[in-house]
Amino acid sequence: MDNEGGGWQAPVNAKNGVDGMVEEFVGKNSVWETTKVDPAVRRKLQLIKDLQGAQKRGEMHIAYQPKINPYKQQIVGMEALVRWEHPVYGRISPDEFIPFAERTGTIIPLGSWVIRMACLQLKKWHSAGHSQLHMAINLSAYQLQVEGFVENVSQILQELELSANFLQFEVTESADIYYNQIGIKRLHELKRLGIQIYMDDFGIGYSALSCLQRMPVDGIKIDRALTKQLGKDSVYQMMKAMIQLAQGLRLKVVVEGVDSDEKMSILKKWHVHEVQGFLFSQPFPPDELTQLLDQIGGDEG
Repeated sequence: MDNEGGGWQAPVNAKNGVDGMVEEFVGKNSVWETTKVDPAVRRKLQLIKDLQGAQKRGEMHIAYQPKINPYKQQIVGMEALVRWEHPVYGRISPDEFIPFAERTGTIIPLGSWVIRMACLQLKKWHSAGHSQLHMAINLSAYQLQVEGFVENVSQILQELELSANFLQFEVTESADIYYNQIGIKRLHELKRLGIQIYMDDFGIGYSALSCLQRMPVDGIKIDRALTKQLGKDSVYQMMKAMIQLAQGLRLKVVVEGVDSDEKMSILKKWHVHEVQGFLFSQPFPPDELTQLLDQIGGDEG
């Protein structure tokens, strides 16, 4: 499989393709580049159009955010985060372009490229002596629909001689996963390879407890939107209950959005497994994180 995703292709319904999305926003036979179209709509449509081939043009890159053991104060893993530097609009948030990528099918080649590049970077860090680091990668429900997805992930790991135990896929607790038997089946297949499955954005989805019953998860990742409000008593009690529930089910707990010593102290008291956030590090290019790893070290056991 090449870096562009090889044969990872999935049919895209015409309503969800680029033409369908253009029609959805401005109607049939509209010349949306004209000044008659609302600037916000025109920008959105330009992004949808430019997303096709953005990775091939070198506009996409991957930043990595460290995951910290809160007790040893060591980097134990990284999360791979895709970034888009648009030549006109600058940096585009994943919250904006990932839904477009899913609707148009671009998520398939883009997602496969992220998996390969993140695994390649992890192999480099392992070879440099940081042999216990793991890598977390966000996975779209659309990727799980692709025939051969699990086999291609397995192939990447074999080519790089990278153990599946060091790879984590984070999936959002969404109806796209919960009600889709193919997606559930593929998650089980990934887990059988040795890959860990984490439920991302835990606590803000539609049916977290039901998902825990159906999905083969190893852990949960509590969303930064909750961590941000940890000072509120209602959020404090809710997060405490969620963490206790997960621990009672023998699931690992990762908390993102940790940005203060006060929050860190609370989470340590609750015995969470890992934390992420600006208190420790923002996402950086791999070269900068390599320097950080060399300076402070990663968890070697």
